[in-house]
Amino acid sequence: MYEESGAYLISRSRRSKSTGRSGGGGGGRRSGGGRGAAGLLILVLLLLTAGICALVIFLPRLTGEEKSDAKAFGGKTFYMLSTGETDDFQTAAAYAKDAAGRGGAGYVYNDGSYHAIAAVYARESEAKALAAANENAYYFKFTFPSVSCGDNDRKALDCLCGEWFNAVYDACASLDRGLSSEAEADFAVRKANSKLRRFGAAAESTIVADAVDRACEYDMLDNMNRSVLSYLRFFTVRALVEVYTALTLGA
Repeated sequence: MYEESGAYLISRSRRSKSTGRSGGGGGGRRSGGGRGAAGLLILVLLLLTAGICALVIFLPRLTGEEKSDAKAFGGKTFYMLSTGETDDFQTAAAYAKDAAGRGGAGYVYNDGSYHAIAAVYARESEAKALAAANENAYYFKFTFPSVSCGDNDRKALDCLCGEWFNAVYDACASLDRGLSSEAEADFAVRKANSKLRRFGAAAESTIVADAVDRACEYDMLDNMNRSVLSYLRFFTVRALVEVYTALTLGA
């Protein structure tokens, strides 16, 4: 997806040419030539030593950068909990509305079939347990691919799939269990969103930067027909789908 750049070390050798004057004794010529040869040898040794030092200092760094760029973002698998699957959008919308009414995301995801997504989890055990506890529910894997990209792209993607997701998930879980207020959960998500947006703005790739920017679109006032818990879950799913779609389709 991204091109890699290489670094090259170019060594140059110099040939020193000495000139002599005619005249003087034979012994004088031998002495001057000996000093010149010794000086040339010392110069060559100094150049070789400098070259070896440069390789010792720079080569490991260059090698390390090339290795880190090979697969800068290692990918991530999430687990989508769905309350219904269908080929008909109106039916899927009805499933989604029902899920939203019970505090779920109510997001319609299309991967060739419509799925009414209730929530997304980082641990399969949670999705599996909730699928077993709810009639007609099921879960499926939602996997971000590994990609070769710039360091700032990697930071943005790692934040999305790590720190950002954990913060938003914890806010939803805490609100659902009555351990925090709606205002506290809303504030926690806004804080995590602000950090993710900064990472996205610094991304080298416009694909990653634009996708993260879209993922960070967050406005509670646009979703007054949902509960706060439902909106936070909807926002989580939509953000992941936005970036996933950009990485897989180049949108």
